[in-house]
Amino acid sequence: MKNSLMTILFLMGLSTAFPAKQEYDSLKKLISVAPIETKINAMITMAGYYEKDKDLVNAEKTLSEAILYIHRQRVTTAETNTLEIQVMLQQARLALFSQADYNKSLAIFLKVLSRAKTINDIPSMMQTNLYLGLNYRFLHRYQESMQFLDQAISQATLLKDTGKMVTAMNEKANDYYLLKDLANSKELRLEALELAKKSGSMIEEQFISHDLAILYVDTKEYHKALKYFLLAYQNAVNNQENRRIAIIAGNIADAYLNLNQYDSALFYLAMADTITQKHNLPYERSFVYQGFSQYYARIGKHQLAFDYLSRFIKLNDSIFNLEKERQIAEITARYQSEKMDQENQLLRAKINNTFTVRIFSTLLILIFVLIVILDIRKRRKVNRELEKQNAIISNQKDNLSFAFDLLRSREKELKEANQAKDVFFSIIAHDLKGPFNALLGFSNLLRDDYDSFTPEERKKFIANIAGSAENIFLLLENLLAWSRTQTNRIIVTPETFDLTEEIQTTLEVLMPLIQQKQIKLIYDPPRPVMITTDKGMIGFVIRNLLSNAIKYVNRDGEIRVGIESHHDQVKVGIIDNGVGLSDENLARLFRIDSKIKTSGTANETGTGLGLIVCKEFIEKLGGEIWAESVEGEGSRFYFTIISNGSYQAVPV
Repeated sequence: MKNSLMTILFLMGLSTAFPAKQEYDSLKKLISVAPIETKINAMITMAGYYEKDKDLVNAEKTLSEAILYIHRQRVTTAETNTLEIQVMLQQARLALFSQADYNKSLAIFLKVLSRAKTINDIPSMMQTNLYLGLNYRFLHRYQESMQFLDQAISQATLLKDTGKMVTAMNEKANDYYLLKDLANSKELRLEALELAKKSGSMIEEQFISHDLAILYVDTKEYHKALKYFLLAYQNAVNNQENRRIAIIAGNIADAYLNLNQYDSALFYLAMADTITQKHNLPYERSFVYQGFSQYYARIGKHQLAFDYLSRFIKLNDSIFNLEKERQIAEITARYQSEKMDQENQLLRAKINNTFTVRIFSTLLILIFVLIVILDIRKRRKVNRELEKQNAIISNQKDNLSFAFDLLRSREKELKEANQAKDVFFSIIAHDLKGPFNALLGFSNLLRDDYDSFTPEERKKFIANIAGSAENIFLLLENLLAWSRTQTNRIIVTPETFDLTEEIQTTLEVLMPLIQQKQIKLIYDPPRPVMITTDKGMIGFVIRNLLSNAIKYVNRDGEIRVGIESHHDQVKVGIIDNGVGLSDENLARLFRIDSKIKTSGTANETGTGLGLIVCKEFIEKLGGEIWAESVEGEGSRFYFTIISNGSYQAVPV
């Protein structure tokens, strides 16, 4: 129980204070008329309000609108850069704490940190490093978490921000705790607690006291644990924080139970139970039920212990079902929001198309009204009102028809996707049979009639077996990589590395094949091109594209590799003068439901699966990949990736 409660309390400490509901309308008015800085800050606050009410669709939508509004400003200034950093921090925080999409939040935080470093925004760097520490902890990468927390501590020290310094120190102590390094965790918490007391940071003092008490519970030093639990409890009571009071009271009861002080344990359990029922805190109440079950089991009242354990299980199941319903409602709301946006776009387009006609008609009506009597003018006015009502009814019918068309289109797309995958798996099955037939055939010949063949024939059979095995291995490797992309088991791990060095390493691995065909290689980057992205995915893409180029280049052919860097985007090109592709085969590239029918210049075969995986990887990293080719003249494959560099390297 205590570990779960510690996690709850810790997450509560990171929650932002949101405006009361009566401020909702005033925020909307402020967003509509305020200058840019006030408008963006109001939108951030509004998104926080949505997040608190579990309306994650509108929270995400509000933040996206804030980014779009910033981008519409014609001039980029230090002020707009700072505002965009604040919005992106809120987006990343939403993904981290409310959506639990740790890869998404990590990518945004790293981008924010890069932006903040560019404009030397130390407060934003400090806050981002603190969040990155939490993000890496949620990914169970504790050493990286501590590295970012150390940076946050250094920056908080520089800014003399004792509150953030204490928070970062306590979070680093949590990393030590999760690594089972209790000695360092205790030492760092005690140091942070002293700082919090000196600075008068009551909230930080409360969190650290609670976490320190949890640590003493783990080492079974219950008297020491009670000292810090009671300190945290008193701070929560002073601040009238009912949820924290209930949590800490439950932990105090647990400590007294371990000290066999049953009356004190029962007192605090009853206190926690009263608060959770009065303030409707079902999640916390489930742990109170668990505490009652343990209490009654210890004093020998096993029927009551069983009753409370049953309540605990039943309430937990209810909470789980409510969470699932909330997730389903969120997905439904997201779909409805997207559908409404599409309908609004169509409606605006229709209004724009008829705007000129309506103005012309209105002018004619006004001219006619000037020359007719008052009675006719009144009838015209009534007619116009009727026309408006008819137009509204007509628009509603059009919108309903559009919704049905959209559903039919989605159903058709789903059927086509399933059919495409069926074709894909039939292609894979066919391509596996070929090398397996060769592998089994030649190996059976060697097994049954080994002595009847000459040494040259045996070498030829063995070479065919080896080639078939290599083809099977390559196909399975690509198939496994593709399957991971389809089940979202690919985790993007950004790191900074030299792209030119990665290309050079791949060329050295493939050099035997290049020399075997006596291919002329043109690649001479004058200096490094540093990028920050997933090195393994980029290596896979480069290796596949270069292998394809080698496969389809004639003996004595030419392969050229080039790099271009423009602001924060790098473009890589791999160009050959090989057999090229027909228009039919070019259209089949990167498609799961088709197979390229062109063999390599040395009769090499392939499924095209490697290119499908390349496309999945590049798009997951936020880039694009495409090809250009002329049959008989060669092919050009290009892809782009995001980078912070601006150096112009070898043209592609």
